[in-house]
Amino acid sequence: MPIYLHPTSIIFNKESIKSNFISGIEGFKVLFENDCGLHKQEDNELYCFSRMNIDFFDLNKFIESGINFDKAKQFSNDFTIHRRYFGYLWEVNWIEDNEVFAWHKSCAKEEKQEMQRISNLTVDEILVMQKEELNPLKTIKLSLNINE
Repeated sequence: MPIYLHPTSIIFNKESIKSNFISGIEGFKVLFENDCGLHKQEDNELYCFSRMNIDFFDLNKFIESGINFDKAKQFSNDFTIHRRYFGYLWEVNWIEDNEVFAWHKSCAKEEKQEMQRISNLTVDEILVMQKEELNPLKTIKLSLNINE
């Protein structure tokens, strides 16, 4: 699933949540969905919260619940943080992006093609779609199956 990159996005590899988070995916959702902002995105591979600023994320809450983060190196392979105008705070090998959307490397080919189509829209085309109550900048989920 390509996810739309908001001003600041904290993007989790769902495999890491399953493996490391004390109460798994469902516990992760319960603990953080109401606390991490209005923009939440999820698919088979990624879970993402977005805010305007990095200061709105309490990394200690994630760490205390089992997500790995090396404070000295300022690195985690469980998640990364993307800032729209500055890129990633650290690189991970499981994510790719085109500066508009980000996706897990194992994202379905059809979802990547849809993301590329949307990325090529003009601002005027996006505004027309939004007036028609279509949101091309939402999470792209063509083959979503979240029965975990």
